[in-house]
Amino acid sequence: MADTGNTAAISFTGLAGTVQSISIGDQSREALESTPLNVTVASGKHSAYKEFVPDRVIDPGEVDVTMYFSSTPADILAGAGTLTITLPLQSGETTAGTLAGTAFCTRIKYGDLEQGSLTMGEATFKWDGLTDPTFTAGS
Repeated sequence: MADTGNTAAISFTGLAGTVQSISIGDQSREALESTPLNVTVASGKHSAYKEFVPDRVIDPGEVDVTMYFSSTPADILAGAGTLTITLPLQSGETTAGTLAGTAFCTRIKYGDLEQGSLTMGEATFKWDGLTDPTFTAGS
């Protein structure tokens, strides 16, 4: 059953602040054209379809985090480290599910300083693909 993101959390070396939102993003892979040079158009047809095969290499995607700004944002110069996203505890579970792998910070946005509003910061992390992002189901 779908649930809200309440109680979700993220951890990464140097990341500090109360998280407002986590966008896990998507994984993708290319479709590689495999149409042979000797393709022919069947009798009575106007065209033939291109042929494709899935690329064996997957782009693991990115994770975007919005948090209440802290004076110690994630270090964009730091190397890859373990990024762990802890999902909300589901009904009947005692251990929450997680998504974890190695990632590095690719973007930091310091919060806008304005009268009468909370200061929010943003960070983007790229899964490095060396340790596959792995989902562990809650139990």
